[in-house]
Amino acid sequence: MKLVRLTVLALTFVLTAQFAAAQNELDGTWEAVVTIYGQRCTFNLVMTVGQHYSETLRCGNLMTWQAGTYVFSNGILVRDVTDWEPRKRYVLDDGYSGHYEENAKPPGGSFRVTFTSPDAMVWQDVNFGGTLAYRRSE
Repeated sequence: MKLVRLTVLALTFVLTAQFAAAQNELDGTWEAVVTIYGQRCTFNLVMTVGQHYSETLRCGNLMTWQAGTYVFSNGILVRDVTDWEPRKRYVLDDGYSGHYEENAKPPGGSFRVTFTSPDAMVWQDVNFGGTLAYRRSE
């Protein structure tokens, strides 16, 4: 009976370790806060199973949102945007009237990701060099 318990315990340990290794370290809810031209801006990023993401950027009463898929390999994360808001913006013609125009699809981006702890990471834009520090917010 003791051998059976030991075998079950060992099997449980092995399966738990394999499950933990299979989880994506990016999965979860993340937040970054920056100041842009004196305005506090908050990035809320949700990374989900299947390498999908959703990100909301709020600056004061303005907000943008994008969602899509990503690939993460060798410390480089590449995002592909599949949906975004706002889709249109209002453009003034002569100060009294205007019209709506389509917004272009956001570029997604390529980032070098460095984990500073299990709950903190820094993204550096590979093309433009800017950085953003995220903290896990779950």
